[in-house]
Amino acid sequence: MASKPKLSKPVPTPLPGPNPLPLPFPPIELPWPRPPWWDDILRLYTDCNQRILIVTDGALNFSAGSAFGLTELIAALGSGAPGFMPVTITTAHRAGGGGATHTNFRFDAPPVPLTRANFDQLWMFGIASGTVRNTVAGTNAAYSPGNGLNNAEIAAISAFMDAGGGVFATGDHATLGFAMCGTLPRVRQMRNWTSVPMGLETTLDANGQLTALRRIDTLADPMSNTDYEFDDQSDVFPQRLYPHYRQTTAGGSWVPHPLLSSPTRVIDVFPDHPHESECTVAANPAGAYTEAGLNFPEFPGAGASQPVEVVASSMSGGRFLGLSATNAAYGKPPVNPRSFGAISAYNGDAASRGRIVCDSTWHHFVNVNLNGVGTPFVGGLGSVRTGFVGVPDVYNQIKRYYSNIARWLAPVGRRRCRLFLDLVDIRFNTMLIEELPIPVPNLPDPPPWPLLRQLGVTVRSALASRVGDAMADQMINEVLLDPELAKGSLAVLSLGKAEPGLFDFEGLRFSLLGGFMHYFAAALPGTPEELVGKINKKNSHRLIDEVIEAAVQKSQSQVGPQVLESARRDLQRLERLAGKGK
Repeated sequence: MASKPKLSKPVPTPLPGPNPLPLPFPPIELPWPRPPWWDDILRLYTDCNQRILIVTDGALNFSAGSAFGLTELIAALGSGAPGFMPVTITTAHRAGGGGATHTNFRFDAPPVPLTRANFDQLWMFGIASGTVRNTVAGTNAAYSPGNGLNNAEIAAISAFMDAGGGVFATGDHATLGFAMCGTLPRVRQMRNWTSVPMGLETTLDANGQLTALRRIDTLADPMSNTDYEFDDQSDVFPQRLYPHYRQTTAGGSWVPHPLLSSPTRVIDVFPDHPHESECTVAANPAGAYTEAGLNFPEFPGAGASQPVEVVASSMSGGRFLGLSATNAAYGKPPVNPRSFGAISAYNGDAASRGRIVCDSTWHHFVNVNLNGVGTPFVGGLGSVRTGFVGVPDVYNQIKRYYSNIARWLAPVGRRRCRLFLDLVDIRFNTMLIEELPIPVPNLPDPPPWPLLRQLGVTVRSALASRVGDAMADQMINEVLLDPELAKGSLAVLSLGKAEPGLFDFEGLRFSLLGGFMHYFAAALPGTPEELVGKINKKNSHRLIDEVIEAAVQKSQSQVGPQVLESARRDLQRLERLAGKGK
């Protein structure tokens, strides 16, 4: 089993010298007044930047004028909006796709090797459908980018995942995307890569029904002409997404998966399309992966438990898809209405593997669905279809989903980098300046845990205002429950799995968070200007590690016993009351 990386230092990044360098991403537009020291603090983001390799094939590309271009996605990822994960993107195409940084790309002979030293995440958008694997390696002329990955490529991607690299993968209906994604470990079981039809099939399935009736159609509104048409995928009406909820702790609040977290509302909209595929849980979680000469447990440590989670579902409607004004042969029969998995996720933290996200179709990401580029109706036929560009309430939610993917897939050793920056901002920019003078005057150290509990509630609320409830809870639980940091008696408490009962697990979590913030703030210099000076004298990843380690361990050792002692006294009172009632 791969060793677990330590905190936030996979590859040290040089910090700017006395003459500040330009920020490595567009300036972040803050919803509050921009303090003069903010840009200097942001230079810590050079260690937080997620280095993403985006690879496409076939007709998918990186051209702004292409219907199947990914330029709207890339612009959204690099927007620098509040709460977004900063990224550095490298683009590659398996053949000669427009706009790619690297063309004729091979995973076994890339210009820049796919390793954790070079990238944090791999995003794959596949349209090539070849189910026969390549046997030649590297840049050999006999290699076909429309065929499946060769053994060396599968081994390279597998090694990247095993080293903690995050992976996103999607295709479209039927076998579209199979060539690049359909034989990869874990990815192959998280999505249907072969059998969801397009809707033009004339064959019968095993039940004697028309195969075309099993297509997945999410078109949401017929617009003014009352007909459902293929080009309605580029209108302003999104499909409805149905997030799957879970509790943060026993007795805690219900939240969606962090992928669907947003400060304004739970993300429940997606671009629509008349033939998607579907995401699934793993059919054989305990099995071995034996492709490409490799042989290892596909989901290590899973056993009989299900390691893959479908985090959101959508609905395939029952309507008839009318003949398009631009393609008279495109009419499709009505489908049998059903729900299907829209997003699946694998959290490989416990097994020291990288996280994985799969999506039902790349139509949730390409230009034609987002801004209408490539749709014949744009500017013509009396019905303009320009995607969601003019609907910011919808489009901002979709963009947030993109950034959430980047944030959630971040390797385990680098997530605390972003948490550190969020907490620095909270420390110096919100009501905590009033609520958390350091040291707390006229109070013991640590302060009484009820005070720390209230502080924890305040910190969680401030963090949720930036990233949403679900993402905030994940960030908090990850740092408080990390076994490398929580070395005290509370390490045995799994707050996410505790059984509901009389004990206030949410109170414990907030108290520990309050204690963490108390000691986190104490470890920082007293002013942001002093922090900027300290950053310039020390590698930022070392500063992050030192401050977070000290804060977590002190919170566990100083605050934890207080909370547990209070719980012990409460239990004794209950026992006495129970005895009197006999």
